Formats: sequence, structure tokens, C-alpha cells
Amino acid sequence: MTTKYWYSFLVRRCSTVAVVILLLESCSEIEIKWTRDVDALGPGNYLVNSVSAMKDEIYIIGTYWQDKKDSRCFAAKYDADGSPDWFSVFESPGIRQAAGIQIVASMTSAEPLEARSKVYVLVQTGDTNGHQSVVLATYDTLGNVHWQNTVISSEGTLHAALLSDHVGNLYVAGWERDVEDRPSIYIGKYNESGDVVWFTKYYNEEINFTDLRCDMMQSNYLVLAGVLKPSGELFSMKYDGSGQFMGYTIHEGLKVSELCGVKIDPQGYVYITASISDPENGEDYLTVVYDESNNLQWMSQYDGAAHRDDKPKAIAIDEALSVYVAGTSEDAQGMTVITVVKYDSTGSPVWVANPPQKEAADLLFLEPRYIPKGRYDDARYFHVAGTTGCKAILARCNLEGVFSWSEEYGQNRTMTEPTAISGHVLAFQSIEDGISRASISKFGPSTIMGLARWD
Repeated sequence: MTTKYWYSFLVRRCSTVAVVILLLESCSEIEIKWTRDVDALGPGNYLVNSVSAMKDEIYIIGTYWQDKKDSRCFAAKYDADGSPDWFSVFESPGIRQAAGIQIVASMTSAEPLEARSKVYVLVQTGDTNGHQSVVLATYDTLGNVHWQNTVISSEGTLHAALLSDHVGNLYVAGWERDVEDRPSIYIGKYNESGDVVWFTKYYNEEINFTDLRCDMMQSNYLVLAGVLKPSGELFSMKYDGSGQFMGYTIHEGLKVSELCGVKIDPQGYVYITASISDPENGEDYLTVVYDESNNLQWMSQYDGAAHRDDKPKAIAIDEALSVYVAGTSEDAQGMTVITVVKYDSTGSPVWVANPPQKEAADLLFLEPRYIPKGRYDDARYFHVAGTTGCKAILARCNLEGVFSWSEEYGQNRTMTEPTAISGHVLAFQSIEDGISRASISKFGPSTIMGLARWD
């Protein structure tokens, strides 16, 4: 072969490589893989309340109604390509209303050949007499209810959340208000067969609250936090894995407007974010951290550059125990912008970041709430979801505070907002002419010529 041939060959090969690099650089790092409407029950109103996304399986739970007096709970499974595997309506004798609260899916084994998914749902029901119940149930691989267990029933109002630990136990935590408006806290632990391991209720006339949030990471600790009435002071309380009450902490003298999020780390440290009112600067982000013995470790208050309203909505931590608080801030022109504040493990601010937006925004979700370490430090990221104008917005940010991608959902003549997020799946609601429509959308690494930009 001649020198001229080799020169021509190398030019062609280098040109091809250069074109590939330019194409990869020019394409977005994330793309929308697919979007599916949830409408298997025919005409009516749909709302997806919870999503649990795994690598090859996506589970949703929600509520369907034509008349709100007669709502129905549905659950569904989709494969990785968005094709429905099954769609199921929750049935129970004597109920008139049923709303899907939460769905949790997990694998029974880390071994691929032995692994199978377990799907648990939390449903709130109401009968013809106005009595409410919280029901824990599980589905089999065909979408049939395998077992169901009534956690609690009340003539008053009920609130509930479903949690799971790293060994497959389930926890239902929440509160009820009886007919005399007295609140009590309840927690139940269940094994994967639906058997009650323990159930406890807590009532203290000194603890009357307006809201309650809960979280757990491991079976050692479960934390609940709320805002006391009428003082507006924060309180938190812990239970261990055996259901033993470990005491509560009241942050005396600090009045907050709203509790916005709570997180607990594997060591038992508790992270709380709330909105606090400042007479001069409006609402501010408040973040407080307690150690495993309920001692205050640090507290920080964020007031944006415009010194207007700054309202947190969610909190997350990473493996280095850095803290991420997400919400909205008003800029100098009075427009609300999505704002994320990062603190290091000592409470020192690291950065403040905002995704690109053209209209007033509101933040609803921060996902994940615990950010694990990736294979590469710069590959770690989180997503925020909310609204901008009349559309839903989803944005991706790395741990250095760089927003590198965002996407809007919806049309100008509809009101669209996210209702749930898990992994790389977003659920959103669009309201047009008074009808609620539900959709789910999967996003992921963009590909060009079969190559993914990142994984």
C-alpha cells in the first residue's frame, strides 16, 4: 500500500470519528423515551399518586372517578418500553370510595435468576357510613390482589404513608383525628406475608399538630416530624425497629410556617426543612439537623438574593451527608424561580443553583431523596420536578450545582403538573375542560447511532 493510500485512509477515519464526536456533543444528554396516557377504564378522571420504577418494571397507583363520591383505586404495571403488563382495580366489600396512596416495589433477591418483584400498595377507603380505613395490600405477577390487611379504621380523618426497610419489612405510619379532632399517631410493622409484627399508637395531649412527615432508611430508626399547634414549633420523634418509642424533641421558641420535608440517614441523624417567616424578608428556607441522640447539630436559614419569599418544598442527602434543600425563591422582579441550596455536612452553604425557566415556577419533587455514590463523582445527579407557567417541568442537576437538562410537558391551553416521580419515570396530570388526565413518561440517556451518552 502506498503512502498516499494510508494518508487518505487516515483522513477518512479521523473525519468519521470527528463527526461522531460532534453528533454526541450536539445531542442532549437526556431524552424522553416514551409517554403513555393512563386511561384503561375509559372516559373519566385519572390521577397517578405514586410511582415505583425499577430497571425493567414500572408500577403505578392512582385514583379514577367520574363522580368524586364514587372513586376507585387502580394499580398497573408497565414494562421498560411502556407497554402495559396488567391493570387492576382494587375491590373490597362495602367500600364506596377508594384512593391509591402509595406503591412500593422491590426485588426479593439480588441474584437475577432468583429475583422476583414484590409489589405493595397503600389504599385509603371510605364506606357508605363515612368510615375511613387504610388498607395494605400486595399484588401477584398477574395483577391480582394476593392479600390485604386493614391497618386502621376511623370515624374521623386518616393520613398514611408506606415505608420499607432494607430487609423487606413494611411500615405504615400516619395519624388520625377522631370525631373530637384529637390527633393520635400510629405505626405498624408488617412482614412480606402481610402479618402484623407490631402495631402501636401514640397520643399526647401536649402534642397537637398540623402536619406530620415520616421517613426511614434502615430498620433501626423511623422518624416522624411535625408542627405543633398553636405554637408553630417543630417537633420530631423516633421509634426503633421493634416499635419502642425513643422520645421526642421540640425546637422551642422557633415558629415555622410549614413543615416541608424530613429525612433520616443510616446513623440516625434527622434532617428537617421548613418555611420560616421573617418580618423583613418574607418566607425563608429553614434547615435543622439533629444527631442520633436528638442534639441539635446545626441550623441554617436561607434568604435569597432578592430578600423576598423563599419557600422550601423538599430535602435530600447524599452519601457524604451533604444536604440539598429545594424550593422556590422570588427574584427581584417578583417571579418565583426553582432554587436548590446545597450544604456540606457541617451546615456551611456550598452553592445555590437554578434551572433555566421563562415563567414563574413552583417545585413539587426532588428525586432521589438519598443520592448514592455513582461510579464517577461527576456522574451523580438528582432531578427536580415542578411547574412553570401552565406546564410541568423536569430538570437534571449534578452535585456541583450545574443544571444540564430540562424538559417541559403540557400544552398552553391545559394546566399540567407532576404528581409523582421515581427513578427515570415521571407521572403528571393535565386538566382541560374540568377533566383530569394522567400520563407517565420515561426519560433516560440520549442515544445516537445506538450509543448512550452516559449510563
